[in-house]
Amino acid sequence: MTEEILKVEHLDKFYDDRQVLHDINFSLKKGEVLTLLGPSGSGKSTLLRTLNGLEDYKKGAIYFHGKKINPSPKEWQMLRQKIGMVFQSYDLFPNLKLLKQVRLDQYLNAYPRELSGGQKQRVAIVRALAMRPEVMLLDEITASLDPEMVRGIEEIVELLSKRDHMTMIIVTHQMNFASRIADEVLFLENGHILEDTPGKDFFDHPQTQRAKDFLDSMDY
Repeated sequence: MTEEILKVEHLDKFYDDRQVLHDINFSLKKGEVLTLLGPSGSGKSTLLRTLNGLEDYKKGAIYFHGKKINPSPKEWQMLRQKIGMVFQSYDLFPNLKLLKQVRLDQYLNAYPRELSGGQKQRVAIVRALAMRPEVMLLDEITASLDPEMVRGIEEIVELLSKRDHMTMIIVTHQMNFASRIADEVLFLENGHILEDTPGKDFFDHPQTQRAKDFLDSMDY
């Protein structure tokens, strides 16, 4: 049986009096790619940030390897070494030998200003990988890129999944990419999970009319 790495139970998140996540439940197994899909403002990025301790939560529990996380700054600081995150924007860092893994070893001695947006995002992925995380959280990592750069980043993520069996949770608006990589899809709207479906089933046979309408709107 595949090992369960993350589990979320009955998670509620508020901004002041406004509830933005409602009774979120799911689990993530080793080597699995979970994709969070849904319209803008549905809570996808908020959920991802909550799993990294960047957002607090009011009710519910998050478990890492079966142990309930105590949502304190100290514990999250330790867990971030095991739960890496890459954002839409990218801040760069000292050079690393891992650059070869994302096909950037020729830029080993380059300055950040000499890199394109796509190259910077590859380096941001390297920075997260440098901690040797057990889980990678990827939040719209192609959103700021030109279309021709998007495919290169997607290829790297697919390689991490298929070759390295990296466990990942991905927020994306790229439906073709999601359909290729997702083992499981959570479809969210207004902070609710409307569907929790195996990836292929979601794209071939969405269960709800809302998901069908969403896929139609994305020209999938």
